[in-house]
Amino acid sequence: MKEQKTLKFEEKIKEIEKTLKELDSDILLDEAVVKYEAGMKYIEECEKELKQAEAKVHKLVHKKDDSVEIEIVEENEYPTLF
Repeated sequence: MKEQKTLKFEEKIKEIEKTLKELDSDILLDEAVVKYEAGMKYIEECEKELKQAEAKVHKLVHKKDDSVEIEIVEENEYPTLF
């Protein structure tokens, strides 16, 4: 796997997908555990990045009078990967 610290979010997602495919194949248990741990680290990093990005994002709400209001995204509205 690539060095985690240098990967962009989208590259981490691709690594997660690659890891899932590898785990779905015939591999040794020890290898599967190592790949699973690496994949989980990518997932944790991606979830952290998503939460940080969402904290900066506001959502626009269209009112009945055609005006627009900006609301802060609530923490329970954060997306999760799984």
